[in-house]
Amino acid sequence: MRRMLRLVSILPALLAPSIQADTPPKEENCRMAITAGLDTLRNSPPSPNPRDEADRKRLLAEMEKLVDDSRRQGMSECQTWTRMMGKAFNQ
Repeated sequence: MRRMLRLVSILPALLAPSIQADTPPKEENCRMAITAGLDTLRNSPPSPNPRDEADRKRLLAEMEKLVDDSRRQGMSECQTWTRMMGKAFNQ
């Protein structure tokens, strides 16, 4: 899934200052990464392949549910991002 590669590729760009400073990522950076990842899935052009398009929609729904559930449970944004990346890598 090329879309997942784009989703995964935004993490280093968003968290680079924290990584370079050898400090834990900040919640705001993780929140921005989550937002950017969801936006990437939402705004990707529809695939001409019906199966790929169905997979994208399914993944988006799963990710949105994961984020909603995590926030409702009071989980940190960085833990949520980690869970999102785990799902993305296992697609």
